[in-house]
Amino acid sequence: MKPRYIIDANAFIKPYREYYAFDLAPGYWENLLALMSDGCIVTIDKVMDEICIAKESDKKDELQLWTESNIPAGAIIKTFVDPAIVAEYANVINYIHESQLYTEVALRNWSNGTTADPWLIATAKAYNLRLVSFEKPNTGLSRNTPSKNAKIPDVSSNCGVNCCSLFDMMRSCKLSL
Repeated sequence: MKPRYIIDANAFIKPYREYYAFDLAPGYWENLLALMSDGCIVTIDKVMDEICIAKESDKKDELQLWTESNIPAGAIIKTFVDPAIVAEYANVINYIHESQLYTEVALRNWSNGTTADPWLIATAKAYNLRLVSFEKPNTGLSRNTPSKNAKIPDVSSNCGVNCCSLFDMMRSCKLSL
């Protein structure tokens, strides 16, 4: 089965912290893993870097430990090694650079190579995936008041990438608790 969704770090972190704790909703995490093993859901190396930040074992939270132990390697796309993703990344960064909607700060934040957001959009574009994120569009975005904060939904829309919420993905994939 071809992957259909790519997940942002906040689609792991927010459920873990706010409503699908491992002890309260183990079915959510089991079903998420099954969909990742089946190839319906993927993520990227940059997202894993955002989740797996602690180096010492005693500093790792439960989500990092779970991620390191459970996410199948095949569900993590390596961004730098795929020429199609790198080409789309250049397009995303070029859009931010040329757009009058964003400041130089937004460009610097997104073009540092480690920020996952542009890589997520690039990967979604290269593989024709729907991007799952809790980020909301930047209201009031205009050329008269350019933003220093590029947001996934805004940039995705301009780059031809579909975004959806975690709950839309869950319904579509029949991911239940």
